[in-house]
Amino acid sequence: MPVLDDALWGQTCQSLTFSIEEVNSTNPVLLAAPPRLDAHGTLFLEISNTQRGQARFRVTIDDDGSSPGFSPGTVRRGMPYVGRPGFSEAFATPTSREFAVCVKQVNQPPAFSVIPEIFAPSGTVERQHLLVFAVNITTGPGDVDQTLSWRLYGFDNALLFSAEPVLTVEDHWVHGSKVQVAGVLNVTLRNFAFGSSLFTIGLVDDGPARDGDTNFAKPQDFRLTVTTPNFEPSFELSFSRLDILEDSDEHTIRDGVIDARAGPAFEDSQVLTITLHSVIAVDSLWPAESLFSSFRISHSDHLNTPPAGKSKCKKQTPCTRCLHARVQTLYSPSSWLTRQV
Repeated sequence: MPVLDDALWGQTCQSLTFSIEEVNSTNPVLLAAPPRLDAHGTLFLEISNTQRGQARFRVTIDDDGSSPGFSPGTVRRGMPYVGRPGFSEAFATPTSREFAVCVKQVNQPPAFSVIPEIFAPSGTVERQHLLVFAVNITTGPGDVDQTLSWRLYGFDNALLFSAEPVLTVEDHWVHGSKVQVAGVLNVTLRNFAFGSSLFTIGLVDDGPARDGDTNFAKPQDFRLTVTTPNFEPSFELSFSRLDILEDSDEHTIRDGVIDARAGPAFEDSQVLTITLHSVIAVDSLWPAESLFSSFRISHSDHLNTPPAGKSKCKKQTPCTRCLHARVQTLYSPSSWLTRQV
C-alpha cells in the first residue's frame, strides 16, 4: 500500500488506523477471529480448523488530522484536504479497498484403531474366516464423501494361508444394529495350520495427494494367532460281546482296544486314559454292577475283565443267560476317554 507523505498537507504527526468489515462470505465460520490490520499495513488472519470457503472484506483507512469546518481531532475518512496550496487531484484517491480470502480444501489423513492381536481356530479342513482387526475408522476432519481402503504392506508366515489375505472396510453390525465402521480380514487357513502372522497395514482415502495434502494414515501392526484346538480322541473295540465263565480267573483280551488316537498326528505326545463308563446287563437275573469285579485297560491295550463269583441261579437248570453280558460303551468325553495334555 503506498504511503502518503503528511508533509504534502502541512500536517505531521498524524496517526493512521485501518478498519475491516466483511462484505460477503460463503462460510460464516471461515475465520476463527475477525481480521485486522496494524498501523504498518500488516494483515492478520486466523482461519478456523477444517473450514474452507471464500470471504470478501472492505478495508478503510482513517487519520486523526483536522480540516476546515471540522474541529481539531476529528477523524477524516474518504475526504481529501481541499483548498490547500499545491493540492493535486492525483492525491484525491479513494480511502477504501477490498480483498478476498479463499481457503482451499486440504486433505486430512484418515484414522483408525487397530486390535493388536486377533485369533482364529485351526481345523481339519481348509476354512475361511472373517475377522475384525480395526475399529473407529474415520476420514480426516472435514473430509466427506471419501472412500477408504486398506494398504497391505506385508505379512509373514504365509504358509498359514491357502490364499492371499484380503482386507476390507465394512460396516460393523452388532445384534442387527450398525455401530461403527470396521476393518475386516478375510483369510483361508490351511488344514491343521497353527502359529501366528504379523500384518503391517495402512489406511488410504481417495482424496487429493497434492502438496499439503495427506491421504493416508500411519501404518500399524496387528498379529493373527491361529490356535490349535484339542481335537477329539478316538478308538475302537475289537469285540462287541464277551462270553465269560463264572468263577474263572482274570481274562485278558489282547488288543481289546484298537486304533486309539489322541487326535491328529501333532497330538501323538498326548496321554490317553480309557475308563469303563457303564455296564448294562442284557437279559440277566443279576444287577449289572455285580457282573465284573474289576475292569481295566493295560498299557498294552489288553482288556482285563476278572469275573465276579459264582452266581446262584434260582432256576433248577443252569441259567447260562446269566453268564452272558454285553459291555455297552457309552461315549462320554469326560469319563470314557480322556486325555492328559
